[in-house]
Amino acid sequence: MVIRFAFFIGVVAWGMWLLRRREDPLLVLVPLAVAFPPFLWYAGGTLGWPTGILSTRVALVLCLACFVAHRVVWDDFSWRPVNGRLLVMPHLILVTASVIWGAFGVGAADVPVLANEFVTWFLPVAVFFAVAARSRTEDDLAVASRTLLFTVVLAGVVAATQVLFFLSHEELIPGQLAQLARRVADETWFGSFRVYGTFPTIGPNMFGVFLLIPTSVLLSRAAGASGATRWGWGLAALLAIGMLVGTYSRGAQAGLVVACLGLPMWRRSWRMGTAIAGLGAVVAVLVAGTAPWQHALRLFAGGQLDMDALERLNIWQTILREAPAHPMGFGFNGWLRVSGRLMDLGVAGGANTIGSSYPAENQWFRELADRGLAGVAAMALLVGGLLVVTYRAAGARTPSGWQRDFMAGAGAGIAGFAIAMLTGDHLTYDSVAGMFWFTAALVLSGARADARAVVPTSSPAPALSTGGV
Repeated sequence: MVIRFAFFIGVVAWGMWLLRRREDPLLVLVPLAVAFPPFLWYAGGTLGWPTGILSTRVALVLCLACFVAHRVVWDDFSWRPVNGRLLVMPHLILVTASVIWGAFGVGAADVPVLANEFVTWFLPVAVFFAVAARSRTEDDLAVASRTLLFTVVLAGVVAATQVLFFLSHEELIPGQLAQLARRVADETWFGSFRVYGTFPTIGPNMFGVFLLIPTSVLLSRAAGASGATRWGWGLAALLAIGMLVGTYSRGAQAGLVVACLGLPMWRRSWRMGTAIAGLGAVVAVLVAGTAPWQHALRLFAGGQLDMDALERLNIWQTILREAPAHPMGFGFNGWLRVSGRLMDLGVAGGANTIGSSYPAENQWFRELADRGLAGVAAMALLVGGLLVVTYRAAGARTPSGWQRDFMAGAGAGIAGFAIAMLTGDHLTYDSVAGMFWFTAALVLSGARADARAVVPTSSPAPALSTGGV
């Protein structure tokens, strides 16, 4: 009871502190809201923490509520049209339309479930609009970057306890965290040898992809900073790289290599870029030396594919086979509803069997299955547009600083994310989608950021401090 009360008081106090600050609270809240709820929800059910009701969905609703309250407190109802909305709207319109034809098609028997799934998809998009519909300064990008730094470091503390558990050093882990690690190892196939960080419920693959954009932003800031600050950002980036490699997610690792090799292109700084490219080469060697890659490479050298690759190939062939008969796709989340009866073979390893639902194991193929070729084109427009915007914003004419560092890091990270999407339905998970849409909002709203301070010298006091109602 005492713990629950203290937790409640702490959350309320933190919320009041955010309301009294001039900065947009979403810059501080969103990265934390998409990173930690899976861990806190699982700990609530396993250890009795007062966080059992907290899911990513609930956390994003609380973020939006805090955003509205902040606007009311500061009497700020200004907004502006979202920059680059022509890049975003085709995808959003297609997804929304796919709910309708899904409701009249393969989802006709599950309309309430379909609506619930759409709400889960929409919340990260709602956060996108809340963040994007506001002019950004370099200080805003600095706040967001520091929040990503804090998120990575805190997730690294959690991941460190998992590594200690793998090495059988439970005596070095705080009691409740050791208990949680044992429970994950008992309940999942990955919990005893793969770093899953704060994602015990959705697994190491999603955690690895989630880290791609923050890792790239930290690397970019390390390249742009100087002195001791550079070391701080660099060490945090190395921590993120270590966690990502420890997930053993081949898709995330391939995305990391692409991000490291792409960062010099976005920064247009070949002197710093050489060091980063060298780091990318080292990461590639480390990644190639992990057990999953070694196993896959040995099989490939012998003219074979591993079971994971064969399973994915079987799924993709089925999607391609059905595409001509369904040019508009099966509708929102339609692939999950029809895949069980379309797949010719059950997935090996016990994860799936004949008749059960299958992920597309590729976001691009998932768009093809759910929304047809138009969905693939809309997703390509969105991702490609973000790459162009970040590349231009981080151009040679941009003064060095937070804008250049964030845009270069975000651009390289999104490039890596696009590669990782070849290996999973990543945008169907609200935690991973939340990071993607949060970054997209900052990219579009901060591409023309200036150096004005967030808090003006003579800023008016909020209603809370004057006693106004």
